[in-house]
Amino acid sequence: MVRLGIENISVFGLPPVAFVELAADLGCQCISTGLTSFDFGVCNYPPFSLRDDPVLRHEMMAAMKDRGIAISLGEGLTIRPGVSVTDYTADLDLFCELGAETINTVSMDPDLERTFDEVAILAEMVGQRGL
Repeated sequence: MVRLGIENISVFGLPPVAFVELAADLGCQCISTGLTSFDFGVCNYPPFSLRDDPVLRHEMMAAMKDRGIAISLGEGLTIRPGVSVTDYTADLDLFCELGAETINTVSMDPDLERTFDEVAILAEMVGQRGL
């Protein structure tokens, strides 16, 4: 079965519940999302944080259940100089709470050996959670 989804970046920071509703209205079955908004400077959507707002997380999960939408990809786990992927422990747990199926990462660290080490740690953390 092929599933159709919408990438979070393509909705320019649309709030989570509205994003779920849009995806469902368009016949999609899944979305990608990060835990916080980011400012693209093209829309005036209010900032949000699924990390800091348990009510918003609950509302999003209820909307996903009601509309048949899943999070196919959790985003925002960037490998950067001076940041350990172990700092993403709570974020991974939140992605699990939200029902995310997979996560992605990108490295902005110019140190290739460190990138490999961080990816290995992140992979271990993800595997422990069944993502």
